[in-house]
Amino acid sequence: MTIATGVSSWRDIVAGYSAVQASGAAHPVFSSTSFNGSPGLTSDGIDDCLVCTDAALLTGLPAGDAGGELWSLAQNDNLAGATFFDLFGYANASQSDARTIGRIATPVYGRTVFGTGGGNVSVGGTTLFSGRRVIRGAYSSAGTVLFIDGAQEGSLPGTPATAAARVALFARALATPSNYWTGIGAAFLITKPLSATKAAVLASYLMSRRKP
Repeated sequence: MTIATGVSSWRDIVAGYSAVQASGAAHPVFSSTSFNGSPGLTSDGIDDCLVCTDAALLTGLPAGDAGGELWSLAQNDNLAGATFFDLFGYANASQSDARTIGRIATPVYGRTVFGTGGGNVSVGGTTLFSGRRVIRGAYSSAGTVLFIDGAQEGSLPGTPATAAARVALFARALATPSNYWTGIGAAFLITKPLSATKAAVLASYLMSRRKP
């Protein structure tokens, strides 16, 4: 990590996988106080992102219709834009095989997406994604459920058909990243399906770091 010019590599604290960015112009910026007085990575919404293609990580991610979850503690600084913006997720070739959390265009609510092979299912929320939020997408063979700040906001049925060639922070996880996030990320997590009790504990912990 190079703080003076931005972050070129961000290491996972669980198994040491690194999300990297070779282009200096696309490095997110780290600050020990940017997330309401706590550490955070800031993405400019233009080209900043970090991507992991470590095969050991990718082969362990929930794929197909296997259950799994995406979580992030993040801040959205863009309340405009006529498109979707992606905060965190993984994919292979397109949104048809992706799992992603981010925000919809208008109104600016949280959303989660999963690919079905021939298309994708997008679940939008009901809470404005302004400022800091805890967003969670829970995926299973029955479909997906979206949570914002610990509360369920939407769900849709469908059978995921996801694959993983890369994990991306602050962008759509395609070979050529796009739909860049504008704001700050403080935590990014991929988990197996969590029980209601474990999910409540994790949500409580992240909400305590959110500092409303």
